[in-house]
Amino acid sequence: MTENTLTAKWLGINAFAFRFGGKVILLDPCVTRGDSPLLSDPALVKKYIPEADVIFVSHSHWDHLADVPEIVRNTGAHVYGSETTAFILRYYGISAANIHIVRAGDTVQLDHGVTVDVIESRHMKPTPDWTETFLHAVPAKVAVRADMPSGDVFALHFHFGALDLLNLGSANLHPPAIRGIATDFFFCGISRYREGFPQLVRDNITFKTFVPTHHDDFKTRPLSDIVLRGDLERFMAEYPGLNCLELPPLQEIAIGG
Repeated sequence: MTENTLTAKWLGINAFAFRFGGKVILLDPCVTRGDSPLLSDPALVKKYIPEADVIFVSHSHWDHLADVPEIVRNTGAHVYGSETTAFILRYYGISAANIHIVRAGDTVQLDHGVTVDVIESRHMKPTPDWTETFLHAVPAKVAVRADMPSGDVFALHFHFGALDLLNLGSANLHPPAIRGIATDFFFCGISRYREGFPQLVRDNITFKTFVPTHHDDFKTRPLSDIVLRGDLERFMAEYPGLNCLELPPLQEIAIGG
């Protein structure tokens, strides 16, 4: 593989490590699972995410953000996310120099021909214990998972040179913002998706290859033993002819270049 080869490693949930141009770009990196007594487990973070240059956060729920402060402390990575994400990172003492607030409509320019378009999106309707609000200041405490509200929800459209990759971190979208978009790889969160979501995808997004994400069960166990739910089988039954690439957990796979 060369520097112009794009590789992807799935870490469960919507967590990915992309390698391109000699850099490691993380998306929603969370390896601490829902049954852990720790909001973020430093030993797991060190084991599974040893390197990072840039981190993108699609929204601020714990299963997308909780491990990011520890990753930044270990690697010095720069984080791109919403204002809510920024306030949570500041609570953890992350330097302002490492935090970059983005808003829908922004384009982030990185090295080696990498750009990322930030697109307004929506979260799937949450379960009652999740918080769907915004922070407007550094919180007084972040002690439990419910202390991490979603903030703005983004779809992220990565351009790795000539190769495109679109991610939805939750099983919903905002049609006026995303309608008509075309991409090579569509990394789509399908966790417990609601009726009609496959058709919503079909009506609004054109893609060559569908990559399911966020379809594991969040539980505490070795990540090598990730357990998948039936979300993908259900989605494929409702989207006939889908060209699907299911990434194996914890394996760095070349997907382009």
